[in-house]
Amino acid sequence: MTELDQLVSSEYGSGFYDSCKDVKFGPTNQNAMVFIGGGAKNYPDFLAFLGHKSPLGSPFQINFPNSSTFPDESMRPLEMTPKNCNDEDERFRCACVDCPAVCPKLPEVSQTGSCHVGLLPCLSFGAILTYGVFVLLLATAIFGHIAWAKHSRRKSERLRLLQDAAPSDDEDEGDMVHNGAMYDRPQRNYWINTVCDSAFSRLGYITAKFPGITIGLSVLVVGLLSLGWIRFEI
Repeated sequence: MTELDQLVSSEYGSGFYDSCKDVKFGPTNQNAMVFIGGGAKNYPDFLAFLGHKSPLGSPFQINFPNSSTFPDESMRPLEMTPKNCNDEDERFRCACVDCPAVCPKLPEVSQTGSCHVGLLPCLSFGAILTYGVFVLLLATAIFGHIAWAKHSRRKSERLRLLQDAAPSDDEDEGDMVHNGAMYDRPQRNYWINTVCDSAFSRLGYITAKFPGITIGLSVLVVGLLSLGWIRFEI
């Protein structure tokens, strides 16, 4: 068999099309008719797309001629009742995400409004609070590091003052080992420290040599990364 004719009544064809035209395809949030009906706008186009022979569709050509003008009067379409996507029979009913007509109608909202904290919307207040906490933590970490560095420096100076920085020739050489000045000297060089020290030293030199370019590039990068605020809405 290479081709056949299938008689479909106009009532069934239109009902069949109406039951599918509003069904949504979840992954793309588009009408399923785009995929299963080729974007058909009426039931003849829908049936023609379904009956068209193609590698991914019908294995042979299926025609859907008009039953009222079909030459063989003994042939009549079957009496079938189309099912809607929100049909009363639950066996044929689609899910709410696929058929909006199935979804229950929500009651009207009696009062409308938005969340505010004082004069600020809740979203803006939350964003300001979050950024404020981060800035506070960053400032605490920076000032804590500076205070700890000063404390360590003063402690090292006190230890150096308590000990003789220039040991005499009469004393044992072991005094040089316990000299407070020896604790400030690095005992071992690490490769990662050398690389970081060289990289940041070079970065600081370039930044100090070209301050205008550095500031301009910083403003440009921040501006480009902030372009999304143009479409920001609350």
